Amino acid sequence: MYAAMRRNWYGHRARGRIGLALALLLAAALLVFSGCAKEQPQGPGEEGAHPPVQGPAPQEQTLQDGPGAQGQVSKDEPGSQEDLAQEGPAVGQQPPGASKEQDPKEQGPKEQEEPALQQDPPKEPEPTAPSQQTEPAQPPQTAPAQPAQPVQSCTLVVECSTVLDHMDELDPDKQELIPSDGVLLQTEVVLEEGDTAYDVLERAAREANMHLESSVTPGYRSVYIEGIANLYEFDCGSLSGWIYFVNGESFSHSASQQTVQAGDEVAFRYTCDLGEDLK
Repeated sequence: MYAAMRRNWYGHRARGRIGLALALLLAAALLVFSGCAKEQPQGPGEEGAHPPVQGPAPQEQTLQDGPGAQGQVSKDEPGSQEDLAQEGPAVGQQPPGASKEQDPKEQGPKEQEEPALQQDPPKEPEPTAPSQQTEPAQPPQTAPAQPAQPVQSCTLVVECSTVLDHMDELDPDKQELIPSDGVLLQTEVVLEEGDTAYDVLERAAREANMHLESSVTPGYRSVYIEGIANLYEFDCGSLSGWIYFVNGESFSHSASQQTVQAGDEVAFRYTCDLGEDLK
């Protein structure tokens, strides 16, 4: 009986060793398989995914020889499941309660750095249509300036120097009107087309604010000079009055009928003797 028990014990022990070897082989195969699976590149959606945790490999229950011994393991016999549990976890298994630490190779890529913002490539300048060549603007053509026409004028003299020799005959209230040289006005007068000796006198007197009084004979276009600078006819005798000259020449017709030209000298002189004192 003892020999039979001994054989049974050795057979049970042998079967336990075989089961342990098979479990170790299975665990090694699982490790190799999981390592190959981790080395495969992960897709965008699999980033950071961890491989499934392998549970402990199932152990085969050892069978005892003999009737009624199936499924029971002696606590005293070596090689029992209790002994295996005390000896430590099988290869590839973790003790209960221990946290599973992944191998650096097994760990998935940690938080990946955010890709740098991609800058848009510099845009090439768009080809522009060639500018049309425009001819420079021509300056407006102006008519050549006409040479300035020389000013058409004449000389006008108004004087009463003959009165200086007849001051005793002059009205005492007008003696202060006579200048010492007898010249009442001397100026240049700009001519207009068709000007007469009277036109020249009238325009110059108006510009100089000098007194002028005349009378017109209707129908004859004749103007008679009565007074200039408040010196009237008959103020210095019964033969006194005004006579006009153009370039030193006197005329029998009215001054309003004598036209003048540029460069002429027009003079209105006071006489005390019907012009005899002006010769």
